[in-house]
Amino acid sequence: MEYIQDQKFYHIQILRPDLRQWNIGETIFIGDTKNPFLGYYDTCQFYESDNISDPDKIILLTNVLGEYIQFVRETVFEEVRQKHFPQLPSRQRCLWLIPDTQKFPEALNFWLNKLITQGQQYRILRLNCSGKLHYANQNFLSRHTGNFNLFREKAFKYWSGFDTDKDRADIECLFEGFVTVESILSSTIHT
Repeated sequence: MEYIQDQKFYHIQILRPDLRQWNIGETIFIGDTKNPFLGYYDTCQFYESDNISDPDKIILLTNVLGEYIQFVRETVFEEVRQKHFPQLPSRQRCLWLIPDTQKFPEALNFWLNKLITQGQQYRILRLNCSGKLHYANQNFLSRHTGNFNLFREKAFKYWSGFDTDKDRADIECLFEGFVTVESILSSTIHT
């Protein structure tokens, strides 16, 4: 974990009607409330039915199962963080950042392809950040239907920074603290 003061990072802000857009010059504290990634599970609507013979329902239920597996993973990762790494930013309350390095164009492309679906609107924000930061290998986040101990093992490696190279384009950068929006680099629809 690092403590940073007035360092530049980038953030992909997904534009949805239920999320407030940040403005240039605005300062926001990150870390007190659930972020939109985890907050989604508090309000999502899943399909309820005992009849799964319709192929469309099977596809829908497969997607729902994927969401539940992801929720389990996030719950186990938070359990491990709280028990062994409580000083690190929580995935449930953090802001994900992209470092301002030579790899920025490659990293931005990686995260846009991973996070943004076709037709989804987003903005790329340049932020001035002061707070705590954790770099982690996102490859430990793969979904699986194995036992919880496998999730715990991956979580321990994730939080310990195992196999983490800050110069990789696919590195996760979790942040809690103050951000000030310096500029909006672009605002677009993903095609």
